Amino acid sequence: MRITALIPLVGIATSSCLLDWDTVDPRAVAGGGGSTMSTATATSISSTSASSTSASAGGGDVGGSAPWFDPSWPRRRPVEVGTVTGGPHTGFVVRVRLDDSRIDMAATNAGQDLRFVAADHATVLEHEVENWGTEGEVWVRLPSLDTGERFFMYYGNPSAPPVSSTPFDGYAAVWHLGSESDASGSGANATPAPAVSYVPGRIGLASAHTVNSPTQLDVPSQAAIEGLFTNGGTISVWIRATTTGGNGYGRIVDKATNLAGANGWTLHIQSTGPGATAYGVSFERGFSVSSGAYLTSASMGLDTWHHVALVHDDGAPTTTSVYIDGKAVAMNNTLPAGAPQPDNATTLRIGNESMSNSRSFDGLIDEVRLERVARSAGWIEADHLSGADQLLGFGPEELCPASVCP
Repeated sequence: MRITALIPLVGIATSSCLLDWDTVDPRAVAGGGGSTMSTATATSISSTSASSTSASAGGGDVGGSAPWFDPSWPRRRPVEVGTVTGGPHTGFVVRVRLDDSRIDMAATNAGQDLRFVAADHATVLEHEVENWGTEGEVWVRLPSLDTGERFFMYYGNPSAPPVSSTPFDGYAAVWHLGSESDASGSGANATPAPAVSYVPGRIGLASAHTVNSPTQLDVPSQAAIEGLFTNGGTISVWIRATTTGGNGYGRIVDKATNLAGANGWTLHIQSTGPGATAYGVSFERGFSVSSGAYLTSASMGLDTWHHVALVHDDGAPTTTSVYIDGKAVAMNNTLPAGAPQPDNATTLRIGNESMSNSRSFDGLIDEVRLERVARSAGWIEADHLSGADQLLGFGPEELCPASVCP
């Protein structure tokens, strides 16, 4: 997993609590010992809480007169969304990557006591801890995602019970690929081939696949993942290709009964030829007369993580967009003929195609998501930034004031 570099900070404006990420160091306020704030694309965090400038024994800022969610949780950090295009986006699930620079990992009871609370200091947000160790990967569902949206991360309650929630509820399916489980709650769990392994990926763990080998995960067809594009659908995934895969057409996600997408569809790599070091992405959708094929240029490099998103609608006329690393890319399109073929009896396969191992993916696949919504360009850009740990900024730790937590 990647560790995002922290930006050193050296001052604070206490009247409005406006924090300039390039110049503010909460340790200057807390008398040393507070953790530095970290961010990526977010450039500032303007606090709605009245954090005091007095230091505590723990080295963090005292919460002052700000409302506090629950005195059983003595510590919190404000988290703020950076720049978002086309917001607000409703029901957006953000990645919260944690390590000792952002939270005291040892004080969270393996993440069990984490609570994420909206800016009203009352609404508890749904979250899922994907994994926990020297780093933590957590998913939090925000009612509304927009520039400057703020929420709070509470922790430090050793007696807190575990949380059972499903922030990806409403998705067709979500596979984090540290396991075969479907995180959406739809029950679309995968069955792995014996050779599948899980290794450090872009976000937590990823599934590892080898060219010309049975290293795929199969998901039996079921209602949750059938007819994904009838009224518009979205697929998103992180990939890191070692080579361009079997015959230069490594399958990312495939739900078809032949190589051209019959009885379903296929999303795969497409190279310029043997030994190619750059590749594009191709989507093929089966129609009754001839399949539609949509191909991007060969602009993605090997051994590099890329975020790929496909938005497709089977409607007349069909519409298709592909996004690489959050940006829409040009495509060469072969439009389909006839009517879209149903995929109700077709197994979904991650990392290979349905007929043989001749189109196996070679490399790592992470965070595969299927949605029955044609997502906007702004949503996909935010999804890329979130997965890349470049969407959120973290404020200095605040301690519950004595008036609330005697």
